[in-house]
Amino acid sequence: MKLTEKKSILTSKIDNSVNSTTDYTGTCKKAYGYASNDTEDKIFLLSEYEITNPSYGFKNYDESDVFRKKTVTDYAKASGAFAWMSDDEFYNLGTYYLRSPFSATANYCIQYVNHNGDAKRTYEIINYPPPPSVCPAMFINMK
Repeated sequence: MKLTEKKSILTSKIDNSVNSTTDYTGTCKKAYGYASNDTEDKIFLLSEYEITNPSYGFKNYDESDVFRKKTVTDYAKASGAFAWMSDDEFYNLGTYYLRSPFSATANYCIQYVNHNGDAKRTYEIINYPPPPSVCPAMFINMK
């Protein structure tokens, strides 16, 4: 990556309030009062609120969304990421974590997006092997 490209990645204030743990419409319960301090980051994971926000081009959490679907790269698969493999439209699509926790008391649960593009509510990382995938996000200066 060129230095000019690196400089175009903006440092952003990341909302980690309790509002970031619910969907955009507020239909889903928030993570039982869970909140943490906001951070400033260049690269981050999207929250439940952001991944269901129509101003970012996404649908609500209970609808499949083509824009939330992510293809698993060959490098990620070689590193252990799981890819949904079939002959239909979900071929080579993966599940990835969001930064939003599901519960402050159940620290083994995290919110995620599945291979269909559904923003699911919780993933129990103790009872099931975690989907070892992430989908990094960033804001860039296009000027």
